[in-house]
Amino acid sequence: MTTRHPPRVLDASAVVELLQGHPMMMTMLADALAGWINMLLPASAIAEAQAAVRLPASTWDHILRLHGTVVLDLTGRNALEVGIFASPRLEHHPVQPLLTGPLMAGHVLQEAVETKAVIFTRIPELYGGHDVAVRAI
Repeated sequence: MTTRHPPRVLDASAVVELLQGHPMMMTMLADALAGWINMLLPASAIAEAQAAVRLPASTWDHILRLHGTVVLDLTGRNALEVGIFASPRLEHHPVQPLLTGPLMAGHVLQEAVETKAVIFTRIPELYGGHDVAVRAI
């Protein structure tokens, strides 16, 4: 879709503000609905926003179908690029150890539940409290 202005990519905090009706975000949404801009929503930003606001799936279904809203899926190739950008942020993170990201763990759990798969991990405690099979390696 061609628009008059560069696209806007929203991080999780901007997605939350959009959901909460922030005036600047409502103006941006109106511009997207009018076809002047595209609002780009990375899948990881949607996941992190959902972890914060816990909306029903039906609400998200409505938002994600709005004209001018483009969901950017995390595919294999761009996941590699995301990892390159994230590496320096995680490498020296004071609280979040490498290989234990909550969104990654949530994604692994969701896939395991959906496919009835066994999770293989060096860190089985990441998946404690969930009704999934976990195998420590």
